[in-house]
Amino acid sequence: MPISSETLVMLLLGIVVVVLAVMNILLLRRLNRANSAASTAALQPRVSADGEVLGTMQSSLVQELQGLDQRLAALHLAEQRDLSRYGLVRFSPYDDTGGDLSFALAIVSQEGNGVLLSSLHGRTTTRFYAKTIESWGCQQMLSDEEAEAVRRAQEMR
Repeated sequence: MPISSETLVMLLLGIVVVVLAVMNILLLRRLNRANSAASTAALQPRVSADGEVLGTMQSSLVQELQGLDQRLAALHLAEQRDLSRYGLVRFSPYDDTGGDLSFALAIVSQEGNGVLLSSLHGRTTTRFYAKTIESWGCQQMLSDEEAEAVRRAQEMR
């Protein structure tokens, strides 16, 4: 099962938080050792330097998070437009043929835009048709099987 982009971003943010927590613990230990070994006046330059390092790290993390937010928004938009939903209906359109070799296949985006492919299989011929689906509808009349294929695609999560 593929990992969604939102899950991946949240995982990366979790790793960043853990790294920052570890760095914070290490800096606190370093500060405690230095505090016990030297006077407050001797620690001032070290604390200032550590504060500058943390400030630089924080601003770079903020920039990275903003970049991740932009990428996540782009992925969300692409996800809405990709052809990720489908509905398939197999049927036998003629009384003299069996096996449900004919089909209607709707392939659409989350917005309901895509294509509907239909095949009618007879004893001597097979015919294919393609129809455009826009906002879950079609300008051409749909057969019952084609409408069912679109409905199945729409209900897919």
